[in-house]
Amino acid sequence: MRALKIRKYSGRDYWVSVRQWSVDNEIMLRRVWKSGNWMSGDGALLLDMTPATRVEVDRKQPSDHSLKVGETFYDGSRRVSVTPVAKGGEGKSLWADLRVVFGSSNDNRAPSVEVANPHDSVAVGEAFTLTAGGSDSDGDKLFYIWEFGDGSEPAYGKTVSHTYFLGAGSAFEVTSTAVDGLGGTTSTTVKIAVEGSDDPINSWTANTLPDTGNLSFATFGDGGFLVGGDGGTLVGRAAGESNWVKAGDIGTRQRLFGGALGEGTCVAVGWLGTVALSEGGGAWRLAKGVDFVNM
Repeated sequence: MRALKIRKYSGRDYWVSVRQWSVDNEIMLRRVWKSGNWMSGDGALLLDMTPATRVEVDRKQPSDHSLKVGETFYDGSRRVSVTPVAKGGEGKSLWADLRVVFGSSNDNRAPSVEVANPHDSVAVGEAFTLTAGGSDSDGDKLFYIWEFGDGSEPAYGKTVSHTYFLGAGSAFEVTSTAVDGLGGTTSTTVKIAVEGSDDPINSWTANTLPDTGNLSFATFGDGGFLVGGDGGTLVGRAAGESNWVKAGDIGTRQRLFGGALGEGTCVAVGWLGTVALSEGGGAWRLAKGVDFVNM
């Protein structure tokens, strides 16, 4: 659906559509006054979700006007509720699931929710599932939003899956929120301990490589790392060691932007047909018989 058409009065409609950008876990709604269709007409007005905190146009207006996923915009004159219940994508691929309910929400009661299968602990790097158990006294359909406490994007749905890739030895608070689309929301929180050891590949250590210039590629193989870049620069180190070793003069100053290691042989390729080899840990040399083209 591109937009929702709501009848205002004879000869005049307004449309509600989702803007193509978001503010954190929030979306923007706009009212488009049209005498024709939503693609052509006489202008658009941004719906103000927080009129009590209105600020100047050039000061934080997008975040001031945004509607969080799970919150409800209610138009009392037309008795229609619009609630974003999920979102995803970026830029022009942004999408949002909206629940639209016609009718008064004055007597609406909030739902209840619990985590039906809580985990006391999970293993780092392993996926686990959680299921929400919700009910609504008014019989409204419920939608669920999950936040996992590790900075990851929220998940949506009654049953969701998640993996903690880091945080071994820590505990995270997981929040499940039930939304009824009429302004009623309820949240519950459980704590999950993460056991095991963090995967080293997810733990970064900064290294400074002196006199290397810009680096264009990195590769791993045969128990070691090889990094190369501008001016024929090549540096390497064995897995498990901390010191990088810079190769001597390899016979070229061309930029290198690819490499491979295997069976005792290291290869690096670059501009103008440059191919450099090192065999058995020996000195680097340029390969012969390579056409004069960029690799």
